[in-house]
Amino acid sequence: LKNSICYQDHIIGKMDKILEDRGIAEDTITILTSDHSIRFDYDKDQKKGKPQISPGEEQNALPFIIRHPNIEKKISFDGIGSHLDIAPTLLKMVGISLNDQFQGINLFEEDRSTKITFIISTVKGFNIILRDDEYQYYYDLSNNRIAIRYENLSSTGQEYLPSDFPARNEIYKKLCIQFIHFQRQYLATIFS
Repeated sequence: LKNSICYQDHIIGKMDKILEDRGIAEDTITILTSDHSIRFDYDKDQKKGKPQISPGEEQNALPFIIRHPNIEKKISFDGIGSHLDIAPTLLKMVGISLNDQFQGINLFEEDRSTKITFIISTVKGFNIILRDDEYQYYYDLSNNRIAIRYENLSSTGQEYLPSDFPARNEIYKKLCIQFIHFQRQYLATIFS
């Protein structure tokens, strides 16, 4: 792990030097992120026949760092976001207004309390995690399984049946279906 971190640090330094040597460092925004986080063995020690619906958000914890020489003020955001939020965040930073073609949100909006965040995972089938403040809604499309977590949102936390939160379940499921529809429509547009 330490070697991996040192290697990544070395590569970032090398990239910075290349930008400076070519005289384009001042005109380049550098974004550091990854496609996934560390994957834990989330089935370990679980009772047979009663697997917990996973993965949780900690398995989707990704770095997202934006760097540019002209960014003077350091801003950090420790909330929940996803890859869907990268484009809207960057576009807003450079002054481009957003429209309905993005499902993501600008991570630096002041009022994010009512924003729904989608986290997509394909660890075992196609899964969507929807985050709404202290609620986490998990929708497993491959098995049509649903779970809701409340307050304790980790993959090892308490899970509730959809019937425990019927109103929220209806709203969240509808949002997930809209999300899937949007993705399919978007892909069809790209590849048509």
